[in-house]
Amino acid sequence: MEFKGDLGFLGINDVIQTLSSMGKTGKLEIIITKKGKGELFFKNGKLIHAHSIDNIGKEALIEIMSWKEGSFRFIENVILPPPSIDDDTSKTILDAISGQDEFKLKEETLNFIPEIKNEVELDSFFLDKDEWRIIMSIDGKKRCRDIMDEIDSEKVKFLNIIEELYKKGIIFLRKE
Repeated sequence: MEFKGDLGFLGINDVIQTLSSMGKTGKLEIIITKKGKGELFFKNGKLIHAHSIDNIGKEALIEIMSWKEGSFRFIENVILPPPSIDDDTSKTILDAISGQDEFKLKEETLNFIPEIKNEVELDSFFLDKDEWRIIMSIDGKKRCRDIMDEIDSEKVKFLNIIEELYKKGIIFLRKE
């Protein structure tokens, strides 16, 4: 069965529900020009695994469901990966939609300017390379969105890192 199309015409939620209701087994590739691709795997209509460039499982599904443009194609007769999603497909979709609402709230962060707290001793924290890339780009003038673009980071990953840096007490966020 050849099933492919454009996300501008048929949304990812509709594609998932169609494959689920048809009881399909295979891989749904979603290709976004500037973001790379995501893949969703189905076994007898059940969504069992999702991954994108930076995420696996439900987090990847939340990210993929936020994509409004790009193309998709379904491929049958593929080797299925180990499951990263255990819930039934309907519950998984509802959770992802709820996760998108949380993500939209986090997206507001992109309009804020991050600043490193003066009293913070950065060498007292264990930071990974992605956290350091963000820290090194903070100058007290650029918005989060500008830093994300500058370091060419994927949005979900960037927002999660900013949230962690905020929770650790390393940065604070201010409006322009």
